[in-house]
Amino acid sequence: MRGDHDLIALKRLGVGFIGAGFIARFMASSWTGVRDAEIAAVYSRGERGARSLAAYVESLGMPRPRVYTDIHEMLADRDVDAAWVMTPNHVRVETVRAVAEEARQGGNDLVGVACEKPLARTLDEAEEMMGLLDGTGLLHGYLENQVF
Repeated sequence: MRGDHDLIALKRLGVGFIGAGFIARFMASSWTGVRDAEIAAVYSRGERGARSLAAYVESLGMPRPRVYTDIHEMLADRDVDAAWVMTPNHVRVETVRAVAEEARQGGNDLVGVACEKPLARTLDEAEEMMGLLDGTGLLHGYLENQVF
């Protein structure tokens, strides 16, 4: 696992999209304006959805991300520096648990994880997710790009 200071040394941030549904597609379309970063990988439980999102990313003029149906394999990808959680709300805790587990095992180079809104369905779930990240050394945050 990279230390927090190593984030500065990254020349290009590789992000792994966790989830391939509507919000991931929406976020991929906005990714064309992000400098020094790429969607390096896409994970979805369903290969069809992951392949569809990867093809969509490529159709936007960006490199085609690798496709994974095993979250642990995606998180072990050396080109994935950060994970972006965009799974359905009911699997967010288990998703963050997998990210934290991989970070603790140190078999990857993750520097951070972000979770798309909503963070969780309940306060208890949100607190559990934050607790899972304690001690991982990962930078972490909540993403909300459209506040109404």
